[in-house]
Formats: sequence, structure tokens, C-alpha cells
Amino acid sequence: MLALILSLSLGLGPGGPALLSSPALAVSPGAWYVGEWKTAPQDGLSIAVRFGANGKGMFGIYQDGKPVQSFNIVYTRAGDHLVFSRNGVEMKFLLDETAGVIKTGGGVAMARVSAAPAAAGGCEEACWAANASQKALQDKYGTSSIPVRFQHAVALMEGPGYAAYQACAKPHGMKALTDPIIGEQCDAAATGACVAACEKAR
Repeated sequence: MLALILSLSLGLGPGGPALLSSPALAVSPGAWYVGEWKTAPQDGLSIAVRFGANGKGMFGIYQDGKPVQSFNIVYTRAGDHLVFSRNGVEMKFLLDETAGVIKTGGGVAMARVSAAPAAAGGCEEACWAANASQKALQDKYGTSSIPVRFQHAVALMEGPGYAAYQACAKPHGMKALTDPIIGEQCDAAATGACVAACEKAR
């Protein structure tokens, strides 16, 4: 039953979905879709995905609130989809930019799990901006792009920041993706590592 629900949720056919014909596009660190997303439970099954700013992330499945499976992913953008493969099966997620949501291949909308912006000022703000969605950047700066003065923090967030996030998330398994409190803690760990590297580089 779990396999059937998962197949319907992700839009997977018996032989896996057809490969997307759109060319792969570079993942933008400030893209609106960067972050953690999850589906509402369906017959007790939830899907959670973290799309990182560096094209890496995590995918997991929860059954009745308990982790069933989770693994690291490397994803690409192809047209209006985010795509990654697992054991020869391609999984795709639709980017609905109009609604500002991500949908599974089966059309199930996912909700964002996000932390509050860091306080303004210096390296802290630079690291927050480097990991923010396009919507968050638009709300804060009036533009969906990372301000030039903060772009130096992108590499720091993708390097020590991402490593700190992984170290924080690993002991919690899928809860790092589905529990907003743990998600905020790990985002804070990533930001803290980025800030430390930023201040050290000054």
C-alpha cells in the first residue's frame, strides 16, 4: 500500500516516469524553491524534500509520523521541474511559480518548512540572504536577487554552512525535514557556520 501511495503521489509509472526533455539548468542559490518542503499526510504517508542552494538536498518518506526512508539527493532543474534519480527511477517536482509552491509529480502540493530571517547586520545578514528564497529576498530587499554586497556569502553557505546543516540534521533523520523546530535549529547551525567563516575571512 505504501508503495502504491508513493507511486501515485510522485507520479511514477510501473516503469518509472519518462525522462524530461528540457535541458538541465543551473540551480540558483537564491531561487524561491530553495528550502524544505513537505506534503500533508495522505493515508498516513508524508513526503519531505530539502532542495539546497548548492543542488544537493535530502528526500524522505514518513508513515504515520515515523521515518520510513531517507537519502541524500543531487538535483537539477529541467524546465519547470526539479529532478533527481534514485535507483534508476527519476523523481520530478513541479515548480508552480504563480502559486509559489512545489508540487509532486502526481500534483500534490507541498508546504514550505522555513525559518525566520536572521537579524540584520554584517555577516549574519549576508549568510541569511545567501540561503533565502526569491520571495524572502523580494520581501526584504525589493528584489528577488541576492544583493551584490552579500553574494560573497553564497560559497560560505554552500561550503561550511551546508556541512553544518548536514551534521545537525543527520542525528534527527527525517525529522530534520518535517519538524519545523529542528529545521530552524539546523538552519541556524548552517547560518552560524557561514557567519563564522565570513567573520574569519574579514
